[in-house]
Amino acid sequence: MTKITVLEKVSRKCKRLGSSLEANSRNSSSSSKQQSLPKDEVCLENSDKVSWQHLCGSTSQLSRRQKKNLKHNEKKMVSGSKYSQQAERSSENQIIQKDQSTKNVNVSKEHTEIDFYNFNILYKKRKFRESSFVKIKEIHEDLFNLPPNFSLAHYVTEEMNLGAGINAQFRQKYDRHGELYQQRQRQGGLAILEDNGRFIYYLVTKNLSNGKSTSSTVWNSLQKMQQHIEKHNVKNLAIPRIGCGLDPHESSEVKAMIEFIFTDTDVLITVCNFQQPEDTSKSLAPAKTTKCRVRNVWYPLFEIEGGTAIIYFGTVNGHVSEDIQNLDNKFRIIGAYLSANRKLGDVIQVYKNDQQYSLLGCITRNTEKDPFDFSSFQKCIVQIKKLNQNHYDSIGIQAFIDHQDRLLLCKIINMMRHSFIKVEVFVCWGGKLLDFMPPESRDYN
Repeated sequence: MTKITVLEKVSRKCKRLGSSLEANSRNSSSSSKQQSLPKDEVCLENSDKVSWQHLCGSTSQLSRRQKKNLKHNEKKMVSGSKYSQQAERSSENQIIQKDQSTKNVNVSKEHTEIDFYNFNILYKKRKFRESSFVKIKEIHEDLFNLPPNFSLAHYVTEEMNLGAGINAQFRQKYDRHGELYQQRQRQGGLAILEDNGRFIYYLVTKNLSNGKSTSSTVWNSLQKMQQHIEKHNVKNLAIPRIGCGLDPHESSEVKAMIEFIFTDTDVLITVCNFQQPEDTSKSLAPAKTTKCRVRNVWYPLFEIEGGTAIIYFGTVNGHVSEDIQNLDNKFRIIGAYLSANRKLGDVIQVYKNDQQYSLLGCITRNTEKDPFDFSSFQKCIVQIKKLNQNHYDSIGIQAFIDHQDRLLLCKIINMMRHSFIKVEVFVCWGGKLLDFMPPESRDYN
């Protein structure tokens, strides 16, 4: 009697477990459809339920079917992983299409647009051999002594300081900062000047002079240059020694990039490894006494000492900015500013305090919402140099922060210090921007 009672209890318990597990199985399958679980996770969950259902003895046929499906899915998972490995090897082989005897990378035209990620894989696997490069020719010659049919290229920062080395030589020969800035190129971009039928390429690979370029920004700039060269049928390009203006470890990688990107472009790239002797380069540079010195000061512009030419920026539509209002509180200039016939590139000059101050309003925007026009400011600089005629040896400008171009003030200062000589420029940070003032001794040169 006792045995029967125990068996009945066990049978009833198994039936309850079986029915509850079947209900859980139905709920789990519906939720798995909603959550789109991977097949292998669903099968593993079902396999746990299979063991319980088999012990209960209520769904033995379903258990065998689920076991069969589980084995089938395991086979699919194994074959799928093998297929993915084969596909990865196949795609890698498609990238590299070159005679194995030379062990060099030859890329068809469609592959010249392969992104930097794929190039980086090839480079790290040492698929490039400099001895077999065909697009790069290295010579020991001054870049600027090559025939005029050679287009030129060099690496620059976004601020385009161009204050030393090969960049300073480019600045002396092609002093067109306004035209370069007007193109508004950022890291990974390309600024271009045209010079008597040839092109001067400025590859923007860094943010600031003390920053570091990255492989991806160099890659992006080179690709943009390749597209321009191909479009304009440039046959000869000369660049400085690779690594000049870049971090030293990038030299071999940049060579590989050039070979990879320009493989199917009909252009010969000549690398000029010539470097001027230090004493010669110093003799070519302007004397320090004639350079424009730049100083950061803690007071606002309207408190600057007499004997100063004050530069402020206006718009064609006559917008009165906070800086103009602050100057007007002391010098009363708004009337002359609003009554002038304002055009881009114009300078509105007003003398104040017995000519102790010359206030120079530069019209550099159409409206306050428009971006700063660097070409117009270049015209303003030419006019200011004529108006000044050595009357004022100090020029003041109010510091500001432009949220559209974080380097705008730095670019304006660069244009001024490369244009004015025997003049000291004071950048006034007083007021709200005092906390943002860089060290007074910061070297802008």
